[in-house]
Amino acid sequence: MSDVPVVQAFPKRPIAIKVVAADVRRRRLMLVGALLLFLPLVWYGNSTLQRWSLRADLRERGVTAEVLNAEGSCLSRRGVSGDTPRGCDYDIRYAVRPEHGGGEREASVYLPGAPPLVFAPSVLYDPQDPSRVMTERAVQQDDRIVDIAIPTALLTLMPLLALLVWFATGKGALVKAAAAPRPAIVAIERAVRRQNRLEIWFRKPDGKGQGMRSFPKGGPLLVAPPPGAAPDKQWALALLNLSGYPILLDEELAELELTEAERGAIYRAARG
Repeated sequence: MSDVPVVQAFPKRPIAIKVVAADVRRRRLMLVGALLLFLPLVWYGNSTLQRWSLRADLRERGVTAEVLNAEGSCLSRRGVSGDTPRGCDYDIRYAVRPEHGGGEREASVYLPGAPPLVFAPSVLYDPQDPSRVMTERAVQQDDRIVDIAIPTALLTLMPLLALLVWFATGKGALVKAAAAPRPAIVAIERAVRRQNRLEIWFRKPDGKGQGMRSFPKGGPLLVAPPPGAAPDKQWALALLNLSGYPILLDEELAELELTEAERGAIYRAARG
């Protein structure tokens, strides 16, 4: 398509991308938001490591505490054969032995499985730090892999998707494509309006599959069709990236640092 007028009129020099302050701020806020989504994962990972460390210490030197009071609630999973106990969350008050400092402490603990029928759950504390406490049943049972893997996967997926959106909506590909311009025209397959954005689907120059770019305002720069093209198709101007994928240009060429003469030459050639 090098003989197409608009392709011939396009500058062959490296072209800079316009920097818009509002876009820079928006990109920074998006990145900060994506990174903040990692905080729940960090919190979950830290709490899991602390639980593993406490379990290991209590298995080595845990001391049975006298539980003075325990209040809480339990969860169960309803099934065909009946309810299956999942675990209980307790707020407990327990006594520390005199040789470990004495006195009473309060803590929140988790008891896996069924609740005790009569007495409060058996609890162990760390004699080196009596505030570190865990139910004896939780000390004896290791975490199931699935109970760790599923929350970790879910908490990882959200920030990764946010980062993917951040990269996908950036102008890195356009910056590289404009640094060594390879203009081309592509046939528009369809246009879809989604809320305040216009999606333009186009056929790749090699004919293998479709591509898409969305425009928050306006649309692509439409050009005269090449000789022999079907009259019912619209064509748009694009820059090819390093892999040959077209990046549609907007109708005002607002993203490119062009001179008025260059912009005018492109518009005249686009109209045929």
